[in-house]
Amino acid sequence: MLSPEFVYTLAPGTIIPDDKHYGIIFMNRRALEAATNMDGAFNDVLVKVTPGNNETIIMDRIDTILAPYGGIDAYPKDDQISYWFINNELSQLQTVGLVVPIIFLSVSAFLLNIVLSRQISIERDQIGMMKAIGYYNLDIGLHYLGFALTIVFMGAIIGTSLGVWLGAGLMKLYAIYFHFPTLNYIFHPSTLAVSGLISLAAAVVGTISAVRRVVELPPAEAMQPAPPMVYRKTILERLGILQFFPTTGRMIFRHLERRPGRAILSIVGVALSAAIFLASSFVFDSIEYMLEVQYEVADRADVTLTFVEPRSSQAMEDVIHLPSVLSAEPFRTVATRMRFGHNNHRGVITGLAPNASLLRMIDVNIRPIEIPSTGIVLSEKLAEILGASRGDIITLEVLEGRKPTLEVQVVELVQEYIGANAFMSLPALNRLMGEAGVISGASLITNGAENSELYSHVKNIPAINSITMRSVLVQSVRETITQSIVETFIINIVFAALIAFGVVYNTARISLSERARELGSMRVLGFTEREVALVLLGELLLLVAIAIPIGIWLGMQMGYGLAASMDTELFRFPVIISDRTLGATVLIILFATSISCYVVWQHIVKLDIVKVLKTRE
Repeated sequence: MLSPEFVYTLAPGTIIPDDKHYGIIFMNRRALEAATNMDGAFNDVLVKVTPGNNETIIMDRIDTILAPYGGIDAYPKDDQISYWFINNELSQLQTVGLVVPIIFLSVSAFLLNIVLSRQISIERDQIGMMKAIGYYNLDIGLHYLGFALTIVFMGAIIGTSLGVWLGAGLMKLYAIYFHFPTLNYIFHPSTLAVSGLISLAAAVVGTISAVRRVVELPPAEAMQPAPPMVYRKTILERLGILQFFPTTGRMIFRHLERRPGRAILSIVGVALSAAIFLASSFVFDSIEYMLEVQYEVADRADVTLTFVEPRSSQAMEDVIHLPSVLSAEPFRTVATRMRFGHNNHRGVITGLAPNASLLRMIDVNIRPIEIPSTGIVLSEKLAEILGASRGDIITLEVLEGRKPTLEVQVVELVQEYIGANAFMSLPALNRLMGEAGVISGASLITNGAENSELYSHVKNIPAINSITMRSVLVQSVRETITQSIVETFIINIVFAALIAFGVVYNTARISLSERARELGSMRVLGFTEREVALVLLGELLLLVAIAIPIGIWLGMQMGYGLAASMDTELFRFPVIISDRTLGATVLIILFATSISCYVVWQHIVKLDIVKVLKTRE
């Protein structure tokens, strides 16, 4: 049995569903009433509003009716946890679904341009003969455009099959988090049509310049070999820099400077592959950093207990005597609606004990700060939601107890990556609420070896609502995230490697086809195969060496963009890139480059010197 409000099910104090340790049990209402001796009692009301009615007025009326019975606060569907999570997930999918295809299609268009340019260069004389015997420019242009479209068609078949497989896998992944009655992958023909048209457009954009060169080529000129390049002293030579390099090194720099457009495009292609890998990998580093900050610096409690109802601070005497408890600190949570100007936010204020060491606030430099004795402290995200800053007076509409409306000054802003929270000194919060030493729970340091005994003992105490063990929570978060990201991570590795291989290999093959006579002449003049290969492969390695730092920078910018798109009330992803991730990025690009260089090396070894030297000048 399922219910809409529990599509995304979170245990108290957790941020990710954990079906191993928390679940919802459904019972027949009459049977539950009889078991609890609470005939006719309820604690949750779902209201269906007919279209055209004002939800705010209806919620105010509901609050008025239920206030005498302890009703807390009516809230719209947008604030319901399951609906909120699903909406955020869909928004993030839309962002990723827009950004990632743009990157891949741009690289694909670039690769198509390289392949078609190489094909046209090889078939230059055939193009001239076709024009000479009467073929129209349009016929020849459509021939090469059809060649590109054939590649797109074959790629679309492979991509559609892969997309269906990945889509079905994604649905299985979402089933871990979202408990819908049915969650099946449905393939719509319209999706295929749109994807195909977008891919077709990218192919046309990528090949249009190469096709235009074919159309504009006069027959007499096309039947002749391409005119040799104009050789003159390069900028590096005029600056006197190349004199410090050996002969092969000077040849490499000269060729790159005389083909700046191709060099730049090759660098961009390799840089994009590095950026894709880096942007998809930073999430691992960011999550590890978030967990470290949240559960090593801010919340250092081994176990967190929350009570069913607020209790007197004398309850701490009982808490400290629980099995395996070494020390404990109290806290108080108060449900409120915070208002500032036209903005409002439904959330919780947490009251911390003075000089608290287990549950702490941290500043933007991730350093613990003491809780002020007066005023309220807001997380930067909550301050952004309310539009408030230091010194502003915000209104608190308390949603429990006597439900007073209070005003309090914002005295500090703190850094948080999880949640949008507010903090006050526990004594100050008690005074503001008109309470005498009331707490909502406790943060505990325990003897980890005996936590199972504590857990068993707490289950038999009705006054305790929940128990959260930090080690279990962190492990659950890591397992869930690993399960959800690893598959995507592997796919991105494959794509990044394929892009790097495609760019480097095609650049090398074009250069080899254009410079075959030059390389053959070098062999005749006494250069060894290694020296000849160094001229060509050294050029590629130099391009890759330039592309890697650019790709790392570009990947960081993409990371900032992705982090901004995933900036929600629940999570803020800091862009943290570890040395391990940087090293992996470099290794993936070098691995793909090495394979490309090996394949090109085989072509160089098999180079027919006599054949290439017979090529017409």
